[in-house]
Amino acid sequence: MIRIAPTLRRLLLWLTFASVFWPVWLWRVMLDDRPIFWAFNSLVVYLPEVFGLSFVAATFIESRVLKRAWRWGDRPLTAILIALASHGTLSALWALEALLALWTAAEWWLVVGLYLSVVNGGERPSTWRALAPLALLLVGVEAVVGAAQVGTGSTLTGRLLLRWDSDLRVWEPGASYLLNAAGQPLLRAYGTTEHPNHLGGYTAVLTLILLGAWLIESKHETLSGINSRALQPRPRGWPEGARADAGYELISDKVYCPRRWLWGGGLVVGVALLGLTFSRGGWIAFAASAFYLLLCGLQKPGRVAVAVGLMGGTAIVFVLLFGSWVVQRVAPPADAWLEMNSLRTRALIAQGAWDLFQARPLLGVGLGNYMQGAFIFLSGQVKVPVHNAMALAGSARSLLGSRPTEYPGGPSAAGYETRIKAVIASGENAEFELEWPDKDGRNICSHIRLTAERDADGAAITVLAV
Repeated sequence: MIRIAPTLRRLLLWLTFASVFWPVWLWRVMLDDRPIFWAFNSLVVYLPEVFGLSFVAATFIESRVLKRAWRWGDRPLTAILIALASHGTLSALWALEALLALWTAAEWWLVVGLYLSVVNGGERPSTWRALAPLALLLVGVEAVVGAAQVGTGSTLTGRLLLRWDSDLRVWEPGASYLLNAAGQPLLRAYGTTEHPNHLGGYTAVLTLILLGAWLIESKHETLSGINSRALQPRPRGWPEGARADAGYELISDKVYCPRRWLWGGGLVVGVALLGLTFSRGGWIAFAASAFYLLLCGLQKPGRVAVAVGLMGGTAIVFVLLFGSWVVQRVAPPADAWLEMNSLRTRALIAQGAWDLFQARPLLGVGLGNYMQGAFIFLSGQVKVPVHNAMALAGSARSLLGSRPTEYPGGPSAAGYETRIKAVIASGENAEFELEWPDKDGRNICSHIRLTAERDADGAAITVLAV
């Protein structure tokens, strides 16, 4: 049992880590049939959570078997995590949907358990270095899939691995893609995840593990043994139980260790993959974390300099290849309607959060109840988070609160929305022709008739568009 427990715990840690890249739910129960996207209206169990919970249980059992004292890690961080999970649990008392609040709080408690399990697992640099081969494998697989997605303009794996109805492609509702100044589309890399921002966050973690392995891996490793030339026959009368090599010469030798260049190659692939996600949050998080990690490794300045060169060189090559899309992502001009639409949607989410705070300023709507609160308190305007491709696809089908300028956006949509507002304000019907681009970029001309629909007092409250 003493030997099995650490091995099982380490295996479950690897499975938890690896299964994040296949976020398929195993079990789901809808709470009700309100027009809210299912991810915010269900109790869902994902594969990484099953492995994660098993990892927590295995760590607890191991600590009891080995009679290891329980450690609480970084006390301020542990206190913050426990406070967040506790507040979420208590919020079930006033939440709009108590069961959803408790379920979301359970997710937070799992985070607490995972953190404390890592702290109490006896992890050391040598053990964390054992994660590097797994990180290298995952980065390689995701890089191949991501590059194929960018090259073909299709998510490729969503239907097979994530149970999507179909794979997303550029110009389609829900697909996350970029347009450069010339109007050329470029699909962001999804990998095997649900959204490029998810892949960006996970890739940042994998690349940081490889960076850490690069910094701590020794240039040489020592091989020890017995000098066979010094071995002599066992003397007559040799004591029973005595070591067979007692009295003989032990030797050691240093040999070159090529493993660190595997981590260096993985570092290059990881930075390139992170670039293909075009995740601004992933870029910023990785840059800040890598800077801190490099500061910690300054006792090996040569190793730090090479790491900076590998990452910086990869970033420069990426900018040379995809610079026109990087500019649109980092500093979009006013006429970059796709990126400006993304920024406007973020502003709507922030505004919705502030509106909910004003509606329930004391206790809020309960942990995990944002979408329910938006449905109730924001005049039926459900603001869908922009970072979830499935949510965007759902909003294109049935969710409320999406204006033409929010989706699909662009000059044509702005003119369309202006016409609708004019009909509501004047109460007079209107007809006009609208030119808009289809998914292939070709202009289509549509004849649209707007009819004002009135309430019992004769005031125009909605518009029917045909």
